[in-house]
Amino acid sequence: MTLKKDLANRVRGWIPKEPSMPSSNIKAVKAPMMSERDKAVKLKVVSVLLGVLGVFAGWSAAGRAYLYFVGVGVTSYYATVYSVILWVSVIGAFGLAAFKLKRIQQYITKGP
Repeated sequence: MTLKKDLANRVRGWIPKEPSMPSSNIKAVKAPMMSERDKAVKLKVVSVLLGVLGVFAGWSAAGRAYLYFVGVGVTSYYATVYSVILWVSVIGAFGLAAFKLKRIQQYITKGP
């Protein structure tokens, strides 16, 4: 090859090709729809994550509540009781959200 042809081939590789219209024989590729089973699995994973998040959020809230109550001057026993009550409440709230998601999951998999 000559130097001129070699350079032309290199430049041709750099220039983007013009977009071509898809022929009528080729169907457009659509994104696959999520099946009912995939949706159910996704909801199950989210509900488990909500439960785990509830435990850690409750633990964090209980720790902060304990430090607050001890700082205010409440005895250690009552500060512990208040913080455990708060922990159970937070876990209950997250558990309720996870339960609602499980009900939605059952509705999706089994139908109305």
